[in-house]
Amino acid sequence: MTPLDNELRNLLKRQEPPAGFAEGVMARLDERPAPVTFTRRLSAFFGQPALRWVAVAAVVCVIAVVSIVQHQRRQRMRERAEQAISALEIARSELNTALQQAQHMTVQAISAPRETSARKE
Repeated sequence: MTPLDNELRNLLKRQEPPAGFAEGVMARLDERPAPVTFTRRLSAFFGQPALRWVAVAAVVCVIAVVSIVQHQRRQRMRERAEQAISALEIARSELNTALQQAQHMTVQAISAPRETSARKE
């Protein structure tokens, strides 16, 4: 046998427990366990590395979805604003045309009686 084997045998050989060991174990069994609170459950749940990464991934996914939804909403609002601007430009153009026609007709209406009164004389 090697010295390592002998050392392991000595370390792992049966030993008698210290005096009062059984009484100490029994006393601990009689003690009430600490109440399990929500924060303890939560910390135990997220204390596991795999669950911690799952929680982080879920938060990242929620943030990504919210960002995408907000981007799409802003895009729709931008498109509606561009449509409204186009409609206003068309309306302005039509109003300018109507105003020019009204001014032209007003000038004709004002000058027409003078021409007819000048012809009568």
